Amino acid sequence: MENHEEKLLAALDAELTQTCFELRQERLARRLRHCFAALLALFIIVPVGCVLLDISLTAFAVPVLIFLGLGTLLASPVILIRKGAVPS
Repeated sequence: MENHEEKLLAALDAELTQTCFELRQERLARRLRHCFAALLALFIIVPVGCVLLDISLTAFAVPVLIFLGLGTLLASPVILIRKGAVPS
């Protein structure tokens, strides 16, 4: 009887692993959708807020561009290593 249970567990192990992987992928996709929606809202809200508060968009854009450039430079090695483009 125990041999039958072991065979059943071994057969279900691959299926459980696949299901867990699919759930992780779905959770990541949901998180990315929420992040995209938040960034899209900020893309619209920040310029409108600057105009309503009479803040120069140029004065606002220069620090943002510097921040984005530095963030891209600092994050690119991590992104490339995760994608497998750079050998580790």
